[in-house]
Amino acid sequence: MCRDYIRQSTFYKAMEEMYDDPHRVNNAAQALDNLKQGRNDVEEYITDFKHLALESEWNEPALIAQFRKGLSEALKDGLARTGVPPSLDKTMSLCIEIDRRIRERRAERANNHQSTPIRRFVPPPPSMSSIPTDNDEEPMQVGAARGPLTEAEKSRRRSLGLCMYCGHAGHQVRECREKPNTRMGKPLALHAFVSVKSICTAMSTHLIGPLSLQWDGRITTLNAMIDSGASGCFLDAEVTHSLGIPTTSKKQPYPIQLLDGSSPLSGPVTKETTPLIATIGKQPQDILIFDIVPSPLFPAVLGLNWLRRNNPTIDWTNGTVTFNQKDFSTTSEIPQTQIHTAAMCTEIPKAYQDLHSVFEKKGADDLPPFRTYDCPIDLLPGAPIPHGRIYPLSEPELESLKEYISENLKKGFIRPLTIVQWLVF
Repeated sequence: MCRDYIRQSTFYKAMEEMYDDPHRVNNAAQALDNLKQGRNDVEEYITDFKHLALESEWNEPALIAQFRKGLSEALKDGLARTGVPPSLDKTMSLCIEIDRRIRERRAERANNHQSTPIRRFVPPPPSMSSIPTDNDEEPMQVGAARGPLTEAEKSRRRSLGLCMYCGHAGHQVRECREKPNTRMGKPLALHAFVSVKSICTAMSTHLIGPLSLQWDGRITTLNAMIDSGASGCFLDAEVTHSLGIPTTSKKQPYPIQLLDGSSPLSGPVTKETTPLIATIGKQPQDILIFDIVPSPLFPAVLGLNWLRRNNPTIDWTNGTVTFNQKDFSTTSEIPQTQIHTAAMCTEIPKAYQDLHSVFEKKGADDLPPFRTYDCPIDLLPGAPIPHGRIYPLSEPELESLKEYISENLKKGFIRPLTIVQWLVF
């Protein structure tokens, strides 16, 4: 018995010498010293910090000091105002709370700026076509953002201390009021299904409606701004590319002009879509050609040529549009947006009629029966529980997660468990 124990101990020692890190504590201490939050969420920084802290063998005062050292400047300022708690766990909890308040305040500032009315007037061009008949610049507004900056312009703004977004002095890009409120820097998402009574929404000073586009047997619905100040009909370049809408080069490229008289950095309009079948609400189908421009705020713009062709009655106060005495219904907000393609079939092909039960949802409410060839998952007693990262979720994501968990708890697919080893998080 003693001999077996010695052999086992010798084996473990040999395995440690072969595979274990002999400098684990020193390496963890060095990694802690180099760990910074940077632009990451504080939850991710806390997760990485705890993993290294377990290996470093530092005492709590040293860990608190190092944790504060690696925080972002905004959280350091928040701790300076509130004070530092005596324990590491309380300090981490306070940082999470401060970080959430900072993000909420940023969202409030963005919403307040977005609700500020913008007065504008652009004289309409005489031409009704989306293709101009001369080389004169046409005044229009497509979104509130310009294209990407050149390297020379970036260097100039950095050297003069100007905002990297609007180019004005006195503030930085994170404080810029002209920066659009787009999530994670991406354009607004596309619109989803709409009912037969389409939705027209008066958003701030803009009139927004769902526009249905069809091409090559596909259909999609997205948000379109009805803009009498725009000279033609426009689609956002990134939206056009992501949806696979066919485009072609314009026979006669032309420059566009923003409200301040300047030209966008994207340059002249050089591409347009092929003829698309366009429908808004109960309006009869129309054939439109859209010019392709960068428009991160609005995926589509219906301009003056569309208004002249259809001649709708617009109630700007109530946000309604009338075609042939049939009003659009008005709503206070735009629904969550998605992409819909007509390629989705509602009927099962004849070749798969014998597999009809596979396509029924009721079968998904029951767990499959146990079979003799099921692979077992053997749990090792005393084995360490693996740990993972904590990913911050938005409110809609949290609601979806709660709904998913509640639904599967009722079905019996999952069971509530309590993990004792909480320190890994």
